[in-house]
Amino acid sequence: MGASWGLDNGFLVTVLSIAAGYMLLVPLLVITTFKAKAHPQVLKFDPEVNRPPESVSDYFDRLDTELIKLGFARDGSVIVPDMIDNVRAVLSLYTHPRNRDQAMVTALWGYAADIPVEQQKYLEFHTQFNGDSPVSFCTNDNGTPGAFPDKPEAPNFRFPHIDSAARLYRCHQELIETRFAHRHKVHRLDDVFQSDIVRFIGEGVLKEEFEKEIPRGYLRYDAEADVFRSTFWGGFPMAWRATFPGKQVIGAWYRLRGYQLENQMFG
Repeated sequence: MGASWGLDNGFLVTVLSIAAGYMLLVPLLVITTFKAKAHPQVLKFDPEVNRPPESVSDYFDRLDTELIKLGFARDGSVIVPDMIDNVRAVLSLYTHPRNRDQAMVTALWGYAADIPVEQQKYLEFHTQFNGDSPVSFCTNDNGTPGAFPDKPEAPNFRFPHIDSAARLYRCHQELIETRFAHRHKVHRLDDVFQSDIVRFIGEGVLKEEFEKEIPRGYLRYDAEADVFRSTFWGGFPMAWRATFPGKQVIGAWYRLRGYQLENQMFG
């Protein structure tokens, strides 16, 4: 009995040591290796030059058709080829002229032995306001946790179980009516960036969003390299949100909350 207990106890200590090492070493890897360019290339997207995985092309084609049917007009597409090592991001923007809402279709992929491999794709609707917080809100179908938690001044409403642009936009419009009906909309692409989609993505989306994480303690700016890097303490939650089991737990919560919220709105 004593020998068996000793073996069991030793096994438990080994498992806990491995788990503790995993929970510590992965954040340390993030802290030492994470970097995002503060001024990445943002280029008009040409699928013949930067050919995406076939599943990404099909996804963009499907959503383009769905969004046009909903009354959105296509603003254009850009590729960000070098913000993070071995990650390509393509973003297609659309504007609803009457409602002054914006849709953005995003796909991320990397390369394995020069073969493009899809990593993530999602649709989101944005509405921006002038005046006090919240300054904007977003409705999306992205069930994968991002590196950073939501910002109070820019809430996200996630519906990972929805795979229809019309159904997702219906949720977005309902949220406007029930939570933000009193707010005055602005459209930054036109109002601030004079319809310059390249500058809007580079400055108004990417750079601004990373800069907001500096006062929150997740990132720091390395002026010499012109990159954003993880802070020591910021690397821990960033890593835990992106790896097992945190990624799976947060993703399950997003899906559950999305079901509940849609049910509350429409029964």
